[in-house]
Amino acid sequence: MPAAAPTPVATPAVAPAAVNPPAQEAARSAATPASASPSIAAEEPAKPAPVKKGWGKIESAVQVPNLNTIFEEKATEEAAEIDLVEGNDFQEVTLNSFLAKWNEFAATLKNTRRVTLYMLMTNTPPRLNGTSIEIDVENAVQLDELKLGKIDILNFLRVELRNFSLDIQPVQAELTQARKPYTSQEKYNAMVTKNPALDNLRKAFNLGLS
Repeated sequence: MPAAAPTPVATPAVAPAAVNPPAQEAARSAATPASASPSIAAEEPAKPAPVKKGWGKIESAVQVPNLNTIFEEKATEEAAEIDLVEGNDFQEVTLNSFLAKWNEFAATLKNTRRVTLYMLMTNTPPRLNGTSIEIDVENAVQLDELKLGKIDILNFLRVELRNFSLDIQPVQAELTQARKPYTSQEKYNAMVTKNPALDNLRKAFNLGLS
C-alpha cells in the first residue's frame, strides 16, 4: 500500500511593521541634505504706524518778532536810510522848471500810501526863494510827513534841476484861509457845520469815523 503524501503546513503571513508618520518624516529629513531643501522664513506682516492724536503742528498767521534780534534789525533799517545826494552842479533854477518837477514828483505819490505827503505838495503851491523851497504845513502830522519825505523830494529835484543846494523849509501856515477838507475828520466837521442834526444821528447810533 502506497505511503500517504505529507500534509502541507500553512505558514502565517507576517504583516509589515507599522511606521510612525513623525518618525518617517524625521527619517526622510535626516536622509536629505540640508542644502537640498530651501528654508522658508516665516515673515510677520508689517504693523501700521500708530496714529498720533491731537492738534498737530499749528502755524500762527501772525508773525511774532524775534526779541533776540529786534534791536539789530532796527539798527539795520536805520543804517539803510536814504542819504541826501551831493554834487557840484549849481545851475540857476527858474520858477516854471521848479514847479514842473515839483508836480512831477507829486504825481508819483498819487497811487501810493503817502496820501498826506501828496496832499501837502498839491494843496498849496510851494514858494521858491533862491535855493530855499518854502512849503506851508498846518499841523504836526503834515510836518512829520514832510520830514519823512524831504530827502526823497530833494534827491529828485536836485538831480533833475541840476542844483545840489536846493533845500526845503516848512512854514507854519495861518489857519485863517479856507481850504477844501480832505481828512475824514475834516469832512465830517464840514458836514456837521451845514447840518448839525447829523451829529445827533451819529451819537444815537454810536457811529465812528473810518
